[in-house]
Amino acid sequence: MPQKSNKKLPQKNLYPSKDEILALPSPNLKPEVIEALRLWKKCWYKKWGELHQTEKYQRLNLLIEDIWKIEKKEYEYSIVANDYYAWHPGRKTLLVDSDRPSIISTLHEISHSLYGESELTACRYSVWLFKTVFPQSFNSLNIHGHMFKL
Repeated sequence: MPQKSNKKLPQKNLYPSKDEILALPSPNLKPEVIEALRLWKKCWYKKWGELHQTEKYQRLNLLIEDIWKIEKKEYEYSIVANDYYAWHPGRKTLLVDSDRPSIISTLHEISHSLYGESELTACRYSVWLFKTVFPQSFNSLNIHGHMFKL
């Protein structure tokens, strides 16, 4: 009888590497979405670092709604404050971490709501959209695996 090994099999990393994310721009970036994010930045990003989390969460909801309107999704989905980020396709619900509001994480989950479960697609969409509209902030990001953080 063969002995059972205590070795754990390596698990496939579900998230792409920084190199995979930055290798190619997202093919899903529409000019209208880029423009909507630029307008949102002009109207709602002022003094972002000084805002309370509640205000950031409210402003991120406006961004989500703007992008969904462009994508014709304004009445199909809902946004819920939570303590983590996630997209639940069965419930058509986007969860936003209201304690740690993040533009990139929000864009990432928007991508899941629009383009499905692929982590590479969602990472490329969120990172390239952020890089396009917030180039100075992008250059200040710390990168840990697939996480791009200020």
